[in-house]
Amino acid sequence: MRRNNPSLILGSLIILCLLVLILFPVSLTGKSPYTLQSMRSRIEQGVLEFESAPYPPSSDFPLGSDEFGRDLWSHIVYGARLTILLSLLIVLGRFFIALPMALSAGFGHSLPRSIIKQFSLLFSAIPALLISIIILKQDIFLSMDKVQSILAFVLVLSLVGWARLGNLMLERTEDIMKQPFIRTEIAMGKRRLRIAVENVIPHLLTEIIVLFFMEISAALSLLMQLGIFGVYVGNLRIIKSTDAGVIQAFNISFEPEWASMLGTARNMIYYAPWMVIFPALAFFFAVLGFNLLGEGFRSHLQGTESGRFSFFRILLNPSAFFAWLKERGKTLGKTAIGAVLFLILLIGFLFLSEGRFDAGRYDMSAFPMNEVIAGTPGAETSAALIAEEMKALGLEPLFSSSQNETDGYFLDYDIDPVSLPVSSECIFGSGNETLSLKIGSDYSFLALGSYSRKGPVYDASTDDLLNIKDFSSYDDVFVLIDKEYYSDESIQYITDQLGAHASPLGILLVNRYGESLSNSIARLESRYFIMLLSGETAAAVRQNPDFELSVIARAKNSEGSGRNIAGIKRGSDPDVADESVLINMGYNYNDSEGREILQFYMSLMDSLCREYESRRSFIFIFSDGTLSEQQNGLPHIMKRFPYNSSDIKVSIDLNRIKHTEFETLSFNGQQAPVTRYYAWSLSHLLEINMKKAGIRTSEIPTVYRGEFYFPDSAAANVMFWKKGIANIVMGTVAGERRKYELDDFGSLLVETIEMNNY
Repeated sequence: MRRNNPSLILGSLIILCLLVLILFPVSLTGKSPYTLQSMRSRIEQGVLEFESAPYPPSSDFPLGSDEFGRDLWSHIVYGARLTILLSLLIVLGRFFIALPMALSAGFGHSLPRSIIKQFSLLFSAIPALLISIIILKQDIFLSMDKVQSILAFVLVLSLVGWARLGNLMLERTEDIMKQPFIRTEIAMGKRRLRIAVENVIPHLLTEIIVLFFMEISAALSLLMQLGIFGVYVGNLRIIKSTDAGVIQAFNISFEPEWASMLGTARNMIYYAPWMVIFPALAFFFAVLGFNLLGEGFRSHLQGTESGRFSFFRILLNPSAFFAWLKERGKTLGKTAIGAVLFLILLIGFLFLSEGRFDAGRYDMSAFPMNEVIAGTPGAETSAALIAEEMKALGLEPLFSSSQNETDGYFLDYDIDPVSLPVSSECIFGSGNETLSLKIGSDYSFLALGSYSRKGPVYDASTDDLLNIKDFSSYDDVFVLIDKEYYSDESIQYITDQLGAHASPLGILLVNRYGESLSNSIARLESRYFIMLLSGETAAAVRQNPDFELSVIARAKNSEGSGRNIAGIKRGSDPDVADESVLINMGYNYNDSEGREILQFYMSLMDSLCREYESRRSFIFIFSDGTLSEQQNGLPHIMKRFPYNSSDIKVSIDLNRIKHTEFETLSFNGQQAPVTRYYAWSLSHLLEINMKKAGIRTSEIPTVYRGEFYFPDSAAANVMFWKKGIANIVMGTVAGERRKYELDDFGSLLVETIEMNNY
């Protein structure tokens, strides 16, 4: 490097600073550029005062805020990435058009020469800025999303700016073509393409390098001017008023980007000058840096093109490149092998260390092997282990307690006595023609005791069960009722009426579509069974009205108290740390698969707390009794929930995860309406990411009662219906081809939470 080249040194330092902004935004600002704070309060001399945005520079906002309370410093830091990327893509687009056109014209082709000249003439008569504004102000461009908007800007600004670049490169190409060595190459019969690649381009490299940085500077200047005229990437139209049927709206940019900061602040120059000054300074230093770098390279490379780029000439000439490789074969071979191995190891490390969730990362050796059910010693042990893990991860207890360090994680509640089936036998048939039904797949118990019942089945699907006049038809029979025709409350009323006025042997409920059968917990009932039949079993029963049903069961009773566990991981951004994402899970299981699902929940909590730097807080709830609707602890948490519900941006209910391997994800985001921006955005992103991952989805059924309601689980509705918390419900459906694992589920969920900036 030559001495006394201050342009190159100063330009390099400025570009280095820009690279730091682009690569390490989180280290430079702890605030999110998306955080809105339109109003804040403070106490001055004992008086409560309110202040509305924009806020002037202060310790809270080093460069001030915009009119929505967004921090300007974080906006500039995060906006550097999109702004510089956009200018870089525009310049690459211009070179992509200009270079081949200039080379072709330099070799004497008239058409590319004419195109370059005509475009140059056109854009010298009509400023590129004006044409860009006219095109990009059209509604079709204003309504595009971020990616589409970037592509549109690159396309339009490349087209309006390539001709000037092409003209400069054409002139230089013509100078090179007049050189004696080119005439020698032509006389030797060398093809034009080969001359262009091996002789012309190497001599153009100095101009290309200099023009590249100068063009980035020019593109940044054009983006700045477009921003002043309200043309920028990521337009977001906000409806200000619809009075008298007239829609009044204004545009802002949701995405952090420097041009948009100028565009939205141009009317605030007298009221809040910092909104204009600091984005303009950011542009100024970036333009200055790329200009100085270009000038520095021009000064450094001037007159040295023929010898300095000999390697590029070799690289562009295949025969020369292979000869060079052969000459340095052994040395290069070892170096190349080492480089390839290093790259493989680096890529492998990055692939393994990022973006892959491990559902088995948490050590479950201390947890009971089975029967972790509400009220049992296994549940008590598991609750204590989960609380200890929360404490180790730095989660604060959600409930107040003065007993000991972990009691604040617990919320105990009374549970009704239940029966746990120890053994059962269910046979349907007549004479030698019998069908042995299997618990868990053909039927499950909702209420049982230790006794046996045998008798005919009476199909009451066509009866008006809400207005029964004569109960004698329901004595000494199993009563078959289809749940599709009744709500849960109606089913409860009907079973109570039958129990009070008739003597059935049992009540057989046909499950709704998508409703799973449990084989673990049932209500204690000493008189008759209440069973849930699968659709296939119910169809077999209806097809054989003369058959009898025989049920023999032995059960053990369980009673005590349930124990919910909850903790909060505080977010890192003081402005939004009160806003929380709630993860709702259960910890009961009665088989090895349920234990693995709990391991997934623990791994998910571990991953979100250790590896994910969240600005918002996370609340983790492990509900007890989730294997049984009547024991479910979630409604009890909601009765005494100590956190402000309006600060919870979304609840993600994962209690429908029933399989470690699955074919389909069940999903429903209807309780996350568009008015709840964060929740709706997360739900929308989840659907997009599931589609991208190729994972099939099935919608969890809801009914509309003014708001959407999950009819198969009252507990699933308490978040939205009792507390007004937006709720997203997810689960797994096994299917025949279980091609996905919980690792896939966890990766998708963590990635989507990380992506959701709203």
